[in-house]
Amino acid sequence: MQQFVSKHWVNIVSFLLVLLVFNVPFYKYPIIPHSGDSMQSLDPSWQIMLNHALLHKYVWGKDIVYTYGPLGFLETRVSYGIPSYVFILFDLFVIVNLFIVFKSYINNASQKWLAVFLLFCLCIVYTMSGSTPWLLMFFIVYWMRRLYDHPNILNYVILVCCISLALFMKLNTGLISIFLFGALQVLMLLQKKIKLLNAGLYVGASAIIILLLAWLLNVSLYGYFIAAAEIVKGYVGVMSIESDKYKVVEMKINILAVVLMMLYGWIVINAVRHKKYEHIFFAGVACIFIVLLRKQAISRNDWGHYLEFFSSSSLILFTGVFTVDAGLQKWLLRFTGMYILLLMLFDARMRTPLVLAKSKIEPKLSYISGIAQYNNKPEEKNSRKIPLNVLLQLKGHTVDVFPWDAACAIENKLTYTPRPMFQSIGAFTEKLQLVNENHLYTKPSDYLLYEYATIDGRYAFFDDCRANIFIANNYKVADSFLMGDRQVLLLKRNGTNPVATKFDTIKTESYAISDKVFIQGSDFIKIKISENNKGRLNTFLNRAQEIKLVMTLDDGSAKTYKTSAEMLQAGMFVAAFIDGNTSFTAYINKGIKRKITSLSLSCHTDYFVKNIEVIRYNISK
Repeated sequence: MQQFVSKHWVNIVSFLLVLLVFNVPFYKYPIIPHSGDSMQSLDPSWQIMLNHALLHKYVWGKDIVYTYGPLGFLETRVSYGIPSYVFILFDLFVIVNLFIVFKSYINNASQKWLAVFLLFCLCIVYTMSGSTPWLLMFFIVYWMRRLYDHPNILNYVILVCCISLALFMKLNTGLISIFLFGALQVLMLLQKKIKLLNAGLYVGASAIIILLLAWLLNVSLYGYFIAAAEIVKGYVGVMSIESDKYKVVEMKINILAVVLMMLYGWIVINAVRHKKYEHIFFAGVACIFIVLLRKQAISRNDWGHYLEFFSSSSLILFTGVFTVDAGLQKWLLRFTGMYILLLMLFDARMRTPLVLAKSKIEPKLSYISGIAQYNNKPEEKNSRKIPLNVLLQLKGHTVDVFPWDAACAIENKLTYTPRPMFQSIGAFTEKLQLVNENHLYTKPSDYLLYEYATIDGRYAFFDDCRANIFIANNYKVADSFLMGDRQVLLLKRNGTNPVATKFDTIKTESYAISDKVFIQGSDFIKIKISENNKGRLNTFLNRAQEIKLVMTLDDGSAKTYKTSAEMLQAGMFVAAFIDGNTSFTAYINKGIKRKITSLSLSCHTDYFVKNIEVIRYNISK
């Protein structure tokens, strides 16, 4: 026994470390609150919608527009419609990869027990649940180095598997992975690690695999890429939260990012000195990992996204991408230890040993029980129950839901026919709004469940504004009901042929950014505001500057709402002021009373071009 342990201790320790770090529930079922703020249904709705789209064979990039792909359920762990063996196979893939990476890290270390201790610390600080795309990126970087050192078919296959999973799970990390894979092939060609013919064959085979998977998973790659680019472009402009609540946390993240960048800067200098040019490449890969992780954290600056940085940033230090002599490796190990210590000191959770132990044990017990209970998992249909008289009206008819409560339609077994960007708060740009408007015109639902709601202090009617205008012109209020303590409107389509909305241009004007723009009888206004060089640099390094839209009403009062350059350019309905279900109903019935008299922008003008362009429209049918 002692001889066996002595011979296989690295395997044993690596396996135990994998058991420690593997910390995900076997499945989740979104908790859908029956009452309270409608925002509580936001995350459960998009999570269950991903599964719904996969089950009903929606085409990603056409029928559904989102940055999460058809394998998004592997990140959310939502079990709706997914066989249990799919989760088991994916988890085995993750476990095997973790084992290989951990074993490799220990074997390549000059001080093996120090490496074991550092891996143990990683297992303590890393939270696997909710960060699967970054875990896949971690595997991708590791296998890129393995492929560089040993360009064989097995390493190619595993790397392409990781890239494919990342691509169809969440497009952001998947696209970056494809770019890095292509850059790696160029590096290997330049350093004569691979012949041109072989590189072409491997890249071609990888492309065929991705195209085949796209076909099997109903993904229009072009539409998937373009739509996701639009979402990301709009997201960074408006999704930050206006608060100094996490100012200290963000400062800590910036310090950690700078510390890592200093390490990779030192590695680049050392690589140039010793002509190890592959180290420059892999230092660049590591920097991209950290920059993207930080950008995600500060773009939606809430605790969940900050936690993802604290949890995942140290992963990149364990990929083993730098082959150095024993002396330099000793310094790398010490730096890794210093970084993890700093990470623990900065961790705002400040968990006690007992709480920490429970956080590692309870998910494993939950995982085991989840396997046993999978076929008897709960549903949430009683948490979003639609009154019987409304269900009878909807029977046999197609239904869409505004602004986002897909879970309501799915749990009540409605014939759900959603817009491609199924959450109106995500229609950040004009292109995304046009996609939804075109869907409503060509494939209109018979009924809509409509609730006037938004997030982050925005003006709800400007979320998916063109769709809102189309609805007001083509639907009538058939009923209303309470869902929990919130009123929901039941809208019914007028007739069989929808009426397209026409936007007739009146004129284009130029204003100073600080000027007040009077409505002057316009129905719809677009404002084109552009960042200057300082603003673009600030957006790249941090996040977009906040823009507030100030509306002056006909009674002299002023209302201030959060907006963005993309949303302003998409256009705003200004013929009436709508602030809830009651005024929306009045607008549909042509009885709206409150008017908007002028608009103005409130922002840090130093970050924007001094003049704005205003385009006025009248709306007709």
